[in-house]
Amino acid sequence: MLGAGEAEVPLLAELHRNPRVHVVAVYDPEPQAVGLELAEILGIPQGSKESVLQQLERAEHIVLGRDRERLAGAIGILQAAGVTAFVGANEAMAHYRVEKIVEAPRPTPPPKEAERRAESLEVALRWLNRALDREELLRSMLAIGLQAVGATKGSIQILDTLSNELYIGYASGLSDPVVRSSRQKIGVGISGSVAQRKRGRLLVGRVNQHTRPERGDIMSAICVPLLVDDRVLGVLNVSTDIGAEPLNKRDLSVVDQLSRRMAPVLGRLLEIQAQHERALVDDLQQELLQLLSMELDPAETLAVIRDLLQDLSGAGVAQLVLLNVDGSAVRVRAGRLEGGGPRIEREPDPHRGILGQVLLGTEPVFMEERIRPAGETIVRRHLTLYLPVGEPETFAVFIAHFEGLSVLSHFQRSMDAVRTTLASRLGELMAREDRRGRMQRLRLLVSGLSTMAGQGRAERAATAAHVFLRQCEAEVVALWMDSSVSPTVFVSYGELQESDLRPVWPAIRARLESAGSQRLTELDEGGSALRTLLLAGSVAGPAIVAINRRPSGILESAGFREEDEEASRALLDALGAPAEESGDLGRVEISPVDTPSSSAEGDFARNEKILRDTINRELSRAQRYHFGFSLSIFEIDFSEEQRVTLADALEHRMRTDTRATDCVLWLAPNRFAILAPEEARGQRRLARRIQSMLVDFFDGHAASNPPVIRVGSAIYPQQADSPEDLIAMSLRHLGGAAD
Repeated sequence: MLGAGEAEVPLLAELHRNPRVHVVAVYDPEPQAVGLELAEILGIPQGSKESVLQQLERAEHIVLGRDRERLAGAIGILQAAGVTAFVGANEAMAHYRVEKIVEAPRPTPPPKEAERRAESLEVALRWLNRALDREELLRSMLAIGLQAVGATKGSIQILDTLSNELYIGYASGLSDPVVRSSRQKIGVGISGSVAQRKRGRLLVGRVNQHTRPERGDIMSAICVPLLVDDRVLGVLNVSTDIGAEPLNKRDLSVVDQLSRRMAPVLGRLLEIQAQHERALVDDLQQELLQLLSMELDPAETLAVIRDLLQDLSGAGVAQLVLLNVDGSAVRVRAGRLEGGGPRIEREPDPHRGILGQVLLGTEPVFMEERIRPAGETIVRRHLTLYLPVGEPETFAVFIAHFEGLSVLSHFQRSMDAVRTTLASRLGELMAREDRRGRMQRLRLLVSGLSTMAGQGRAERAATAAHVFLRQCEAEVVALWMDSSVSPTVFVSYGELQESDLRPVWPAIRARLESAGSQRLTELDEGGSALRTLLLAGSVAGPAIVAINRRPSGILESAGFREEDEEASRALLDALGAPAEESGDLGRVEISPVDTPSSSAEGDFARNEKILRDTINRELSRAQRYHFGFSLSIFEIDFSEEQRVTLADALEHRMRTDTRATDCVLWLAPNRFAILAPEEARGQRRLARRIQSMLVDFFDGHAASNPPVIRVGSAIYPQQADSPEDLIAMSLRHLGGAAD
């Protein structure tokens, strides 16, 4: 065969299919010809080299492609070799087409019994495919009901167990608006009363002349319930129009018997769909696990979660409202911004309107809308679902708008599983971001306190102001070292300047004098338009004022935190005492850790207070996000000489072997504590790992008398539920007594 372009591909396929033909080779001057690829797949020698033409010389016929000019060179080579048996493409197709083959003798037919069983299997397969297609199954069931009694129209209504309403799953002879908008409460109307009484009814004589004129005048109708084990799945309705022969009691009996046979099929279908929906929820869980493991930006993670939920629910429009700890919220919408980022906006007050009612009740809420499009008389019903996610506090609300109400019915069966799956994953996401930001702020505060330890009075004031600006993410921080009107240090990150705020300083200082340390959501009306304030200290000084905090991330709260107030007190304590009197004030490490060699007695007391405050914050966080955490206290019986000589090496090893999220504090020269966020189940592994690290450390430094290392631990909430109990239990397990 010469030529293997697109025009020759059908001919090549026909030649290969014909068992009376053997294709010797295929040649085309274009190496990339599509027919050459097909020939290679079929195992036929092919190519664009002259060696392929030599194989064609032994063929009985040479089939020519349609583009003779492109093949002129190959034809000339074959003619020079003495080949003359050329056949055109049309002639070859007519002569070698498979249909021209003489039919082989018919095979012996299978036995009738085997043939009957094979046909039964084919019928069963067709019905199985229909059964798995809900619409196809309902169409078949309704067709059987209509044909059995000669009815002209009808419908199958399915019970929506969530709203206790019947909606039309499939209908024949009814208009599309009627099918979409019709929902019947159990016990209300004809089909509602049939479902309630679980007994069929026959109605004769202009059934809906006044109630639903758009359905047409119905002369007679039969309504029978679809029951499985006395449980209502729906209602089968058939009817006849004016002019047709009315239905009778015999027809009622026929339809009733059919419904008894149809109901188990429908029940099985709903069970299969429920299993499918559970599989979708499992897929959602796997998607969320994979999503959280990717360490994406929180905004991107929330956008993907919203997309997953919309796909799972089948809603036309969907949003995700995520709550922050301070009561504000963010709303995740569909689509993307022009720059490609997700559409996420802040919701300052989510506790108003219907959203507030959902947050208050923490139960799903359905809001119905009746819409009449312009120029139409039919009122269309839409439904919006508000699905709160998270117990006992609500992390988020999934808002889904449904136009096809039957779609909502599918999703409703999965809602409890979706809420359970999503709550833990959202909690994990929020806890991860909260933990990451919290530990970064603690390390920043510790670094600032360390720097201030060796500075003079003026330098310490400047350092404290800059540290606090970054730690609480404020726009302005003002610091007073005495009772002067203007602040000693003013730091700004934004457009606000000290001159802009000079008129409001007296009002701010008056509040500080009257109420002391406090966090305010807004400034007084006579001051300015500033939103938030944090005041700490006294009028006589030192005192700190932070203004207009800027949220650093999408999950950050919109106001100052309690930990910001605690940080301000730590900085003020460091400012209140001269460096030469207070020792190394800054050695209050969280992670990396402070070493025992550089800690004074005052620092140990401060560290214990920081530990208690951190436990309190971790306890509140664990209650909100449904996580546990652990406290481990280690005690090392080493000598004063060992403590001094190995301090720097031990500090370096502790920095390497503790996680960035662990809170590590020295409570005495030979005792330190590790608070491990979200580390409840793995607490024993953590304790063994640190204990083993300490043993290896002292062995590696050739200690003449290796110290004894003891550890005591407690877990929240399994073993203790308060900071005092956690510390007391850890010390009890350690073998010591609380000081």
